[in-house]
Amino acid sequence: MPQVMPKARSVKLPRLAAAVASLVMLSLAGAWLVAGRGESESYGQRQPGQRVYDLAGALGPSEVRLLEREAADLERGGVPVVVYIRAEDADPGATRKDARDLMRAWEIESAPGAADGLVVFMNVAVGPSFADAIAIVPGERLKDEGPLPSHELQRILQSDVMVRIRGERVVSGLSAGLSAAARSLRLGPQAEPTPGPIQRTAATFSGVPMLVLASLLTLACAALALVTARVRSGGEPVATSTVAGSVRDCPPALVGLVMRGRPGPHLVEATLVDLVVRGALTWRRGAPTGTIELHLDDEPSPHDRAEQAVRMALQRAAGSEGGIRADHLPVV
Repeated sequence: MPQVMPKARSVKLPRLAAAVASLVMLSLAGAWLVAGRGESESYGQRQPGQRVYDLAGALGPSEVRLLEREAADLERGGVPVVVYIRAEDADPGATRKDARDLMRAWEIESAPGAADGLVVFMNVAVGPSFADAIAIVPGERLKDEGPLPSHELQRILQSDVMVRIRGERVVSGLSAGLSAAARSLRLGPQAEPTPGPIQRTAATFSGVPMLVLASLLTLACAALALVTARVRSGGEPVATSTVAGSVRDCPPALVGLVMRGRPGPHLVEATLVDLVVRGALTWRRGAPTGTIELHLDDEPSPHDRAEQAVRMALQRAAGSEGGIRADHLPVV
């Protein structure tokens, strides 16, 4: 007779998988809670009704009260604010991260998910290798298309905050930052400045590796010097070593770009100096005022495009008599 094997006990796999998944989720949740608690504890505990936390002792009692009033005004407008100061060596990038971490750890927002808080975080330098660093970080709803985009935060930091912080006026800088942020929240951000020709040129060249750019400009100088030398010598061959070793025939703006490694106002200044040296730009006494003015000659063919652009700017700045006052040069 055939032998009958006992039935194996069936294991319900779906139930086992669900149990394992539950254990994994509980473990992840526990790890997240521990991490969040550790992050929160690294900044201390947030106290109800307190908005200014000076752990570095950088402010006096009256200064803390001043900042508390300004932060409370912002909060009444619907924007929770925390000003946090501690003694820590950190660069601006690390300080921005500190501000974001604090906003997340303390949940600085008017309601869960509102993302409308504002953190002003300052790391007061301890060692000589660092400078004081400050960051203003808004919630997601206030950034980008909101009243505090990145260019507005940069303007507030540079124009209102850092000029005072560097002058050892901590409370003045923080107060100016809060006031400027309140103004932007109320009226909207200032228009982003339109880059000028020099800024656009710099942005264009910034994507090119500097070594490649310098090499191309050096080759351009050598080629220009070669052509000029051939023309001056009636088309006769010129020694390559002489041409390659000389950049005297290169436009001053091109030489300046190679030497400095970046575009900037110094290229215009180099062209102006070259015009003066060549006698194309001279000082004269203007009539009828008798003031000293610059006069540009009528040389028909500028040496290069940079000089042509400078000449056009000088002509636009010239008065009815053709003179250019010294106070008009910054416009050029």
